[in-house]
Amino acid sequence: MITDPALRWVSTAVFVFAGIYSAYRMTRTEPTTARIDHGIHLFMCVSMAAMAWPGGFGIPLVQAIFFAAALAWFFVSAMRRNSSGKVASGDHEHLGGVLWYHVLMMASMLWMIISMAGWLPGSTGHSHGSGSAGEAAEPMPGMDMGGEHSGHSLATESMPAWITAITGILAAVFAFATVVWLYRYFTERQRLTSGFWTTPSVASISEVAMAAGMAIMMAAMV
Repeated sequence: MITDPALRWVSTAVFVFAGIYSAYRMTRTEPTTARIDHGIHLFMCVSMAAMAWPGGFGIPLVQAIFFAAALAWFFVSAMRRNSSGKVASGDHEHLGGVLWYHVLMMASMLWMIISMAGWLPGSTGHSHGSGSAGEAAEPMPGMDMGGEHSGHSLATESMPAWITAITGILAAVFAFATVVWLYRYFTERQRLTSGFWTTPSVASISEVAMAAGMAIMMAAMV
């Protein structure tokens, strides 16, 4: 979990908002591929909101498999669509480059899972109970995914510098993405005459929320 209460609530709020929007778009989007896109983001938001709280890490192996599949899904989608063409997303038109951004997001989710699970070379994650790969692992520094463990909480040693460096870079990338999506929101608002809840506006704010939440979670791991 995130140990700072204020940061925990902020990260939870942004992922709950983005998750609600993703669930809404799943019911309003016609192309099956777009529904899958939103479904993946919904699962991501639920997972990330849960991670902010004690015992919310869940089962790393299941999450790793899911986000590896999600990474493959967006990668294939990006490869099949020309970056100069428009991609129907069910909310606003995405350029192919945005698909690559979602590839990065899924790769970052996978990185977060395997880092906190202690599966990277030189990492020191500790599993609970029998120690099987499917059980929750101890977190990286800055995050306490398991809360209290009935007196047998295991302290996690410092992670290798290369892991911390990559995680820090990802935190900076998503902080930058937050600014970019905010800029896109304001430029869209200038073109639209209707209110905040127009679909392109909410879509951009949802992207802002996911990017900001990713930046917070990555920064908490550094």
